[in-house]
Amino acid sequence: MHLHRMKTPGLAHIAYLLGNKGEAIVVDPRRDIDEVLAAARERDLVIKFILETHRHEDFVIGSGALAKAAGAKIVSGDHPLFGQSDIRMRDGEELDLIGLRIRALHTPGHTPESTCYAVFLPDVPGRAFGVFTGDTLFIGETGRTDLPDREKTSDNARLLFASVHEKLLPLGDQALVWPAHGSGSVCGGNIAERDDSTLGLERAYNPVFVRSADDFARAKVAERIPRPPYFSLMERLNLEGGKPLSVKPGEVPFLPPSKFASESKQGLVLDARDPEAFASGHLPGSLNLWFAGLPVYMYVGYLDEHFEKVQPALPRHGRIALVCSVGHRAGLATSVLRRRGFTEVANVLGGMTAWGKLGLPTKQGPERTIATMDIEGARR
Repeated sequence: MHLHRMKTPGLAHIAYLLGNKGEAIVVDPRRDIDEVLAAARERDLVIKFILETHRHEDFVIGSGALAKAAGAKIVSGDHPLFGQSDIRMRDGEELDLIGLRIRALHTPGHTPESTCYAVFLPDVPGRAFGVFTGDTLFIGETGRTDLPDREKTSDNARLLFASVHEKLLPLGDQALVWPAHGSGSVCGGNIAERDDSTLGLERAYNPVFVRSADDFARAKVAERIPRPPYFSLMERLNLEGGKPLSVKPGEVPFLPPSKFASESKQGLVLDARDPEAFASGHLPGSLNLWFAGLPVYMYVGYLDEHFEKVQPALPRHGRIALVCSVGHRAGLATSVLRRRGFTEVANVLGGMTAWGKLGLPTKQGPERTIATMDIEGARR
């Protein structure tokens, strides 16, 4: 058996590839599935099943796209909020998947449908080897309980407390803990920086184990974790089964800075950095294309969905160059626009970092920022 973690920088999201006997299970994949497919190929694994732990709010789930690409089946709990499943597992139900026994455990609290999956090895059927805990149990922390309804934060905290004690704790101290997020995620308040833990270690110091139910609920009510504005958009997309990513890195054309410098007056230049970075120094004549509050993986999804609302309107058949700090965000945005029918779009190679190293001219000031749309308003 082999377990491979796939982390998303910025979101602290963790997806998993669990392989056994040439077959694999993927847990909570994000929608840029190329990394998952590549990891499976490198390990000579055929992806057979995709497990979903809950409806994520901080990224768009890639289960549908991965199932289509790999010919795999989506497995979830049986709560109605799981919308696109091929196999629905009842609380406590077990299935033999890729030579391993998988037990579904309904663990509400973070969200109503949250489901954990315990993994049992054939030669040790009575003791869980590990458990995919989603956002129910993190390392050193638990999932926030205010997302379903802030007014029910305390009630949800008590549900989560019961879920952990009644469903996860009986799996045994030896069980490895495989959460859906690590340190830095806004889905939990104080997640430890370590990648590895067991239920035994968590039982020794995790607040959900060392506090009483009343104290735990009070602490959750007192938590003040920001809720980024894109959460509701991600929730809606995931309830609809996710939205395939319109990004293929190999399709992004690059424009060397030196060549771009001689051609920059021939088209529109869009700067995909935040307004503060843009104001500190940008290409002369460029426009700042910014959607407030979105990290890079959400930025391109929002651009994909709302590009027609950008004002002034983007020229579909005119020349557009995109630039950011080093080229990553601009490259993804370039691919989105190309797939949306913009025919002459390119990414400035190396971004503003390369531009600065070449000593090319920049301008300061915020006066050219556009399209800072109110995401809450756009979503309504």
